Amino acid sequence: QEWLWNEVSNFFQEGDVIITETGTSSFGINSSVFPANTIGISQVLWGSIGYAGGAVAGAAFAAEEIDPAKRVILFIGDGSLQLTVQEISTIVRWGLKPYLFVLNNDGYTIERLIHGPKAQYNEIQNWDNLKILPTFGAKDYETHRVATTGEWKKLIADKAFNVPSKIRMIEVMLPVMDGPAALIAQGKLSEEMNAAM
Repeated sequence: QEWLWNEVSNFFQEGDVIITETGTSSFGINSSVFPANTIGISQVLWGSIGYAGGAVAGAAFAAEEIDPAKRVILFIGDGSLQLTVQEISTIVRWGLKPYLFVLNNDGYTIERLIHGPKAQYNEIQNWDNLKILPTFGAKDYETHRVATTGEWKKLIADKAFNVPSKIRMIEVMLPVMDGPAALIAQGKLSEEMNAAM
């Protein structure tokens, strides 16, 4: 994840709207560099996992009204996605065109790092995430699975990919216990606090 959050800066463009989920994304995005006039949307105050799945719909509606060429980019974990996935149906219905980056780390990594790696409630039922768009009726869409640094670099270098012409879902495969350095440090602190209680 350290590599990803530094590298993602090379994908961002001026004027992007970037939404990060409560989880590894909200910690990782702090390592990224935003171009001028970029809007970042995040919510960690209440730790509402799944928030970003609905927020991307609202941001995509607003961006479409302001400028249809404006890119809306979501980073959401595979576990968080399962809580508010139905909003993708709304996005498809209205023909909105966000980039949906699904960070697949096989469950709730943020919870594993904070509350312990073996808690069963941090496990999820794995979905075939790249079938979500057609399941919700998308016709003009694109899906990608990225598992290597080379695959990532090739994808973001593609000029057509950088134009928000259709809804896209990109599944980024990550190790289960991998997290941004800030989150790992927070996890250790939380573990110490929990042990003291």
